[in-house]
Amino acid sequence: MVKRRRKSPFKVPTKVEVRYSPGKGRGVFATRMIRKGEVIEAAPSLLVPGKDAERIESSFLKHYIFQTDSGLDYVVATGYVAIANHADDNNAEFHVSREVSKIKAVKTIRRGDEVTVDYGWSESEWPQGVSRPRK
Repeated sequence: MVKRRRKSPFKVPTKVEVRYSPGKGRGVFATRMIRKGEVIEAAPSLLVPGKDAERIESSFLKHYIFQTDSGLDYVVATGYVAIANHADDNNAEFHVSREVSKIKAVKTIRRGDEVTVDYGWSESEWPQGVSRPRK
């Protein structure tokens, strides 16, 4: 009997790198063209137990915590997912579950362009000392 290996839900990013993004700090940049609809990365999610959510919200990790697409859980994203910067005119989006945090292109991203997502934050949620990116 041959055991089938379960396909991994994770995808190592092969078309991006981390570089300095003016006015934002670290950012994720395309090293090759990324097609609309392409998954850029699928990284493991770290499930946040409900009893720890308040402690994480009062730590630096609050800027790396995501609510899952189902709205039922909170996770800390790993990999490049956690480093992607905000833009109102984003070229990628998050898809977050208890197991996997993904970045997927919503537009074609050219080589050299920064991969950006819309955080969906209100003005009051922007971290202190960090200027909101301009439109």
